[in-house]
Amino acid sequence: MSFMSTHLQGDNYVFESAPLALGVNAVNCDMLWSIPSTDRMTLKVQVDEALVDGAAVFFMPAGQPSIARFSVRDTSLPGFVSYADSMPVGTAGTLIVLAIVDGHHYLHHDDSFVIPAGVADATGLKVATVQASPVEVPEADFMAYVASL
Repeated sequence: MSFMSTHLQGDNYVFESAPLALGVNAVNCDMLWSIPSTDRMTLKVQVDEALVDGAAVFFMPAGQPSIARFSVRDTSLPGFVSYADSMPVGTAGTLIVLAIVDGHHYLHHDDSFVIPAGVADATGLKVATVQASPVEVPEADFMAYVASL
């Protein structure tokens, strides 16, 4: 796993970053503030509870040389949440979920994901929750996909 920064926690990996093929590392989703938008929201990504401890969620905006990492766990889902109001509504890209659990590799990617508008919660912040369902893939396919980012 030389191209990913991870650390082992039990039998699971915790992803710190996943570099793009260009060598640009993932950064926290606050980097999306550089994308012009008149509307922003908070995105929650729900992941199968059995995978969440070994998972990571990323958003790669189309046409941008970067990938945003959701670094905040949302234990109420289970899953991950972006920083509040950090996601530019209507921005297209790829939503990626990677997981390594008990030596098994799981992958989900939605190459035509568009950041939704969300609905105002009790605090007035716009929030949306999406479900991601990673499927088990051979390790070679998993590594090839990550290396292609």
